[in-house]
Amino acid sequence: LYSGLTLLNFLGNHDVERIASIYEQCPEYYKMAQACLMLLPGIPAIYYGDELGMEGRPGEGTDEASGGDDAMRRPMLSATDTTQWPAVAVERLAITQQLCKLRENNPAFTVGTLDMKKTVVQGTAWDKNEVFLFVRQAKQQTGIVCLNSADEEASPWPSMEVSTDMAPEGATFYDLLDPAEAEFKVENGKLHVGPIPARSMRVLVYNVPPPSPPPSAVKMTKMKPGVVAAPTQATMVTTDGKDPTDDLAAEKAKLEEQLRELQAMQDVLNGKTSE
Repeated sequence: LYSGLTLLNFLGNHDVERIASIYEQCPEYYKMAQACLMLLPGIPAIYYGDELGMEGRPGEGTDEASGGDDAMRRPMLSATDTTQWPAVAVERLAITQQLCKLRENNPAFTVGTLDMKKTVVQGTAWDKNEVFLFVRQAKQQTGIVCLNSADEEASPWPSMEVSTDMAPEGATFYDLLDPAEAEFKVENGKLHVGPIPARSMRVLVYNVPPPSPPPSAVKMTKMKPGVVAAPTQATMVTTDGKDPTDDLAAEKAKLEEQLRELQAMQDVLNGKTSE
């Protein structure tokens, strides 16, 4: 129904429980939810206050006419007086800012196509559908997002098949959330991205190298180190097999002859003037 359209994505609005309240007992899920909002296709929309972790549940407000739903529509917290902020506000704001920057600076997560990957491995969180993985691919970058919402480490993590259009053999992926983490390489057409700790995620990217510039058509003479060689004159041949330098020489001779004639006329005019 909505194929080809860019849709507006959101986690919360004024009619539903605040995302921070939903994940009050598991703050790690807040980061995963925001990651899905920012890194999946669509236009991310953040309901005011969700970036700070404002809380609110239906019925907790004081407006009897709305049944207390005004708890989800409390005034925005002060941007200058952080003493009003929830204890986790600074941390959650940093998470939101990090994911916004990650989306802004990586084309895979702004214009990339979406490919959903699902693998089932017995005896792990995969059986419970607690592991989520998707691929975003743009012309210059491939991104892979892996989320483990289970209370246990996702291990063994299965090797993911990587097609050559996603990344070539030997390509290196990096975790944008943990740049110090070891590199993840494509080996034998597969990428092993685990294990992933409980309630955590990885955001991996591979940047396609820019194309090499075409070799120069001008040949360079081999010189001593530190000395720049002057370009040599390239040999040119026209379609009729003639050397175009012959035509240039003839044209030069013709121009020189015309110049001599003009000079002679100038001498005559000068002579008449002097008389």
